[in-house]
This record gives sequence, structure tokens and C-alpha cells, in this order.
Amino acid sequence: MSITWIDFNDIFTWRLSHFTGIQRVVVKVSEQLIQDERFKLFIFYESSQTFYEVDKNSFPEALASNCSALRTVGSAIEFQSNDNLLFLGGSWVKPTLLKTLTKVKEKLNIKVTHFIHDVSPITVPHVHKKDSKDIILPWLKEVSDITDQYITNSEFSKSELIKVLNQNDLNLKDVKVIRLADEIMTKKASEPKAKISKPFLLFVSSFEPRKNHYLIYQAIKILKQKYPDEQLPQVLFVGSKGWNSDHLRHFLLNDPELKNNLRWLTNISDNELTWLYQNCLFTLYPSLYEGWGMPVAESLAHGKVCIASDAASIPEIGKDITIYHNPYDADDLSFKIHNFIENPVNLNQRELAIKNQYKITSWKETATEIFVALDG
Repeated sequence: MSITWIDFNDIFTWRLSHFTGIQRVVVKVSEQLIQDERFKLFIFYESSQTFYEVDKNSFPEALASNCSALRTVGSAIEFQSNDNLLFLGGSWVKPTLLKTLTKVKEKLNIKVTHFIHDVSPITVPHVHKKDSKDIILPWLKEVSDITDQYITNSEFSKSELIKVLNQNDLNLKDVKVIRLADEIMTKKASEPKAKISKPFLLFVSSFEPRKNHYLIYQAIKILKQKYPDEQLPQVLFVGSKGWNSDHLRHFLLNDPELKNNLRWLTNISDNELTWLYQNCLFTLYPSLYEGWGMPVAESLAHGKVCIASDAASIPEIGKDITIYHNPYDADDLSFKIHNFIENPVNLNQRELAIKNQYKITSWKETATEIFVALDG
């Protein structure tokens, strides 16, 4: 019986108390796949250049984001001919992993599949860390040399991946698109410890330049001229501290004019996030570039209208039941926020359209699509 080994390196080394988008995909898809005995988890130790199986009995710790409690089991893995290796996250976290695996592949007829969530460090390097492209492009070359097929999360990501591979003369293989899940993470809702005393809009995202928090600041600054403070909803930025954001956060969160209008919440649990989705007026997502854009899908899954950027993959998520804006136009965004504040009937009609038209995708469905892609 051939085994499909799922790379768990970026989860095994995860130290935050919550997952960001890619890590959530790795854990939730793995949760579904490892119910089948033909799927197992592995990690790689660079010190010994060996692979070990992750104990499935310790997997619930990953679901609870307690990744330091994950354990390995048995002796080093001896891969067998016709085994599959599935990389759902970032295999770059172990720099010598792919080099070692290449030697294994030369000896055995193993199949390698990589999920490429986006190639934004290459296509839009200015919205990433200074050296991100220098890390990701060589990694992608290694990936292209060893990978038999790719999986992506949107048609946009597929086209971007193909473009980058062609531009850099890298090996182009089969690329399959799957739909990421957006099922509600928990039905238990609990109000955040940081009390919220007025109506609010919700923006779920790590705090970094690519997510475009500054556009929201500009839009609220414009709306401040039209509304007294008590009539303008608060905007809650919910997410962890991202890279290169210290100056940005200081600028946005310390403007005396907007001190009651912009607020940043961190270390929010899934139960608290569910409460925020349930109780917000609507959500915002002005990101400049996304391979997918999970918070847009999560907003719709909760029945909430999202005013989202029309950039990159985002229009693939909500199609015509999402309100789109130009991610570089604060007047456009402020107008659309203003429209829903002034016309709650329009907001209610949009929510009804979401309820009637939007189909939630489960993690089981996403895992099944990946299973079919592997089998094909």
C-alpha cells in the first residue's frame, strides 16, 4: 500500500497561539486526510537529514494550536516506491529539505505535489519583506525541479504561477485549482475581553502593508467629515502583528481625530472571532494582493456583507454578491461604506442575497478535491 506523506514541518515549528491562513489550511486539510490510513504526517530533521512520522495521536494538539506538544513516532522513515509526498504549506521553513528529498526521488519512484498559495513575493515584491523574493524564487526553482504537479487555490494563483514559471524558465507541470473551505470555525461565540461599546466594521488580517490598512484609515478620515463621532461606526482591525508595520500602526492608531474610530485587537480566539463576525455591521477587505482571501469567504459564510478589493483573486470568492472597490481609491471605499451606513435596507438585501446564493465549502470538500487531484 502506497502512503501519501503530508509535510508538517511548518506546523511542528509553529509557535504563535493561533494560525494564519496557510497554517490553517495545512491543519484543517490534514485533519480530514489522515482519517484515511493511507495518509500520514512527516517532519524533517536537518541535523540528521532524516524524516520522521508525526504521531497522529498528538494531532489534536495542532487543532488547538499547541504545536509544541506534537510528537514523532518510531524510527526514521524509509520511503517506499510509489509513495506520495504532499506539501500543503511552506517547505522553505527547512532550507535543506528539498535537496535531501531530491536524492530520495532519484532512487525511488515517489510523486511530489506542492500547494502553491501565491507567488506574491516574486510578482509584487514591494509589499513584502525586502529579501522575500531572494528566498522564494530559489525555493520555487527547487520546487519546480522536484514537483510532479501543483495545486493552487484560485484561477488567479494558477495564472500567476504559470507566468512566473515561464518567465524564469522553470519546469511547468500540471496545475490543479481547488476551492478552499470557509466553513464557520466554531459555533460557540464569546464576546472579546476587550469590550466593544459601539457598532463596528470588521477587518480580519495580519497587520502589514500588503493588507492595505492605510486605505481604511483614509476612507474613515473622509467619512469623519460627514458624521459626528457617535454616528460613525468603529473599525476593528483584528489580527497579529505583521512584518514592517510598526510605523504604519503608530500612524493609523494614534491620530487624535480617529482615536475612537480605529481599534486593533490581537490574540482573538476562534470563539471571539465568531462573535465579531456575528455582531459586525459588515466587513472590509482592501488587500492589494491575495492568492485567495480567506476572510472574504469567512465573512460570506457568516452571512455578512464584505466590501472588498477588486484585486487579484478576491472577485473569485464572492462573485457578484460581494461589493468591490478600487484598492487604491479611498473615495471609492468611503462612498461604499457611507452607502450602507445611510441605507440599512440595502445592507439587509445584500445579506439576504448571501443567505440565498452563497454556498459554504467544508474542509471535507476541500480535502476531497485535493484527494482527487492527487489520484489524478
